[in-house]
Order: sequence, then structure tokens, then C-alpha cells
Amino acid sequence: MTYTYKNTTINYKLVGKGTTQIVFLHGWGVTMQCFDVFCPFFNNATMLLIDFPPFGKSQEPAQAFTVFDYAELTLEIMRQCNFDKPIIVGHSFGGRIATILAGGNYCSKLILTGSAGLKPRRSLKYYLKVLRNKLCKMFNMGKPKGSSDYNALSPIMKKTFVNIVTTFLEKYAINITVPTLLFWGKNDKETPMYMARRFNKLIKNSQLVKVKGGHFAFAQNANTFAYVLRYFVNN
Repeated sequence: MTYTYKNTTINYKLVGKGTTQIVFLHGWGVTMQCFDVFCPFFNNATMLLIDFPPFGKSQEPAQAFTVFDYAELTLEIMRQCNFDKPIIVGHSFGGRIATILAGGNYCSKLILTGSAGLKPRRSLKYYLKVLRNKLCKMFNMGKPKGSSDYNALSPIMKKTFVNIVTTFLEKYAINITVPTLLFWGKNDKETPMYMARRFNKLIKNSQLVKVKGGHFAFAQNANTFAYVLRYFVNN
């Protein structure tokens, strides 16, 4: 199924026909398929999975998006599918979207795993890299260095990426009042454990589960995540 948002075609699918409603929101650079393995654990649920543009079968945005565009398109698809305050599961970038929606009271329960969205700690190495890139631009000393993922993006997606990573969501996290589960890899390098602890502190009604693994701890511990998720959903 598809939905058009700001001239951009977005792919999504519904799985199951139960009364419980669950929305799965994937991370940057992957697709809805990373959550397919968990759908069979919910016999009495209807699940919504979305390919965030430009990933999977969704188009690249026709214009640069902000993180709030992604939240809005998710909300519009939820409404099209008659989802009313579902349970939302968000990984990494999907956690940013989930945090905005939960902070706006658009869900009944929230599960964040390796979620991004909080302002990161910065090392001296980071600030030296920023300074070097500014000098490269100022004195025409060659192309600034960036990550291979960023350099591979189109101009629209580069601007979209910058819009996303420079938007911090503490004020949304602190407004979350629904029961929240934080499922985190102890060795996560992308969204380190200190971010999990900050989410835990900001979100009053939250519980933190620490497991072995990195940024994709939910996939590395698929059985554990599935059982914890099912217990949280059903209780």
C-alpha cells in the first residue's frame, strides 16, 4: 500500500487483524523488513510498518524533510489506517519519530530501542573535525571530510539528514506520560548507554532493559526482544 505526502510516495503495509494496534518505525538506512520477524509473535494485533523515504520501496522526498515531516507523515498514515493511540515501537531514527508522537500523546505505550533524538556528548576530536571542515570551506582547501554514509546521499537527502541530526527532542521526551520500555544494547556506539539513562530520567513512567549487543541489540537478541515486547504489550 502507498500514501502520498508532499509529492512523495511512501510504502507501508498492515499485518494481522487483531484489536491491539502496533506501529513499528525503523532506523535510518534500513527498511520495515527489520521488524518482520516480530510480527508472528502477535496473533491478536494489527501491525503497521512503514518504509521511511527514501528507504525500501518509498521514494526519495521531493524536497528536504525535517524530523517533524517524518512524524507528520507517520501520523497521517496511522489515521488513514484508523489507528487510534496505538503502541509504537521505534529504533534509532524511528525512535525520534516515536518520541515526537508519544510526546504529543498519540500513542498508548512506547518502546524505544537504541533511540536517537537526544543531544549527544561531544569530544574534542569532534570539535576539531568541525573546525577543520569550516576551514576547508573558508579557504577552499579541498572538500570537507564527512562520513561515507553522508557523502553518498543526494543533495536533498544531505539537507534532510542535517535537519534531522541537528534537531533534539528533550522537550518531547519530558512530556511523555505513557508506559515506556527502553531496550538497549550495552555496547551501543551510535546511541550509547548514557542516552538510555537520559531517556529513562526524562520519561517518568519508563523502564530500562539492558542487554548484550550494539545499536541493533533488538535484532541481535531477537527472541528476548520479542518476549519482552509481547509481555509489555499485553500487560
